[in-house]
Amino acid sequence: MYLRVHLKDADPYEIGEGIGQVPLVFAIAQEADCIAADAGSDLLADPGEQAREELRQRVIREMTAALVRAGDGYRAPDGVRYSLVESL
Repeated sequence: MYLRVHLKDADPYEIGEGIGQVPLVFAIAQEADCIAADAGSDLLADPGEQAREELRQRVIREMTAALVRAGDGYRAPDGVRYSLVESL
């Protein structure tokens, strides 16, 4: 299974426990880190670290709930779409 990031030139995460694969929780945390790090004033009223961490935790909670099986999708607060797919 793959976690697709619907951005031009974004590499998908191969989800699993094998060589070259990553657990879904790791892929979600990585993407939440990117979203929080890149968030501007449109997503954060306060650009401080506490607000970024709150956004990061929110994204992790939402993505974890939304992305469970192939066919599931999620749109992040920054507008980027994510989906779980069986194959590429």
